[in-house]
Amino acid sequence: MRLSSIAQALAFVATALLLTACGHNSDSDTAITIIDGTPPLLTTDSSFTDGYTAVAAVFVSGQVQDSSGIRSLTYTLNEEPPQTLTIDKEGYFDDRILLSLGSNKVTLEATDNAGNIMRSTKTLYLGDTVAAGGSHTGALRDGQLYGWGRNNYGQTGLGLTTKVTDVMGHPDTPVIISRAPKNLLSINYNQNHSLAIDKHGKVYSWGADKYGQLGRGELGRNKL
Repeated sequence: MRLSSIAQALAFVATALLLTACGHNSDSDTAITIIDGTPPLLTTDSSFTDGYTAVAAVFVSGQVQDSSGIRSLTYTLNEEPPQTLTIDKEGYFDDRILLSLGSNKVTLEATDNAGNIMRSTKTLYLGDTVAAGGSHTGALRDGQLYGWGRNNYGQTGLGLTTKVTDVMGHPDTPVIISRAPKNLLSINYNQNHSLAIDKHGKVYSWGADKYGQLGRGELGRNKL
């Protein structure tokens, strides 16, 4: 009876030691996995901003940073395929992006080695949507031309030439220039003549043409 009690006690101690050992090994073998879910930090200089531009390229520079390293930095212009930007070992980049006439959507995309992505998108309009001549003015809205002011050379684009002394024919508020195409992207006005370009690159001119300034190869005016 006594031997049996001692045997039971020894068995209990052995079991406790075994459980303790197993528990210790289990703790030491457990690995803690840290998942990187933070996108890279992408900073650009002040030239990369929404707005209008008369320059056919936007210059982008800045830095991209991430603790896991940078896999790639690309830019996308409108619907074109992504293009790679070169970054140095510290993540700095400096390049230029050629723009198309009209509206341009430019997206910078930085991807780190964990696959996290940071994007920065700006919209820039290349072209002049407002123009002023000597005494006439024009503006584009959604590709449609509006004009107002003096029209003694047909420079406003009304489709007629108006004498300076005429009461009518020199609109003092914007009017739709119905003769103009509805896909214009940029306009430029001089003293008494006007120019416009559409999305296909076709140039339109109207107004004074005494010296051939409309570029038509013949003299004339009021020919939008």
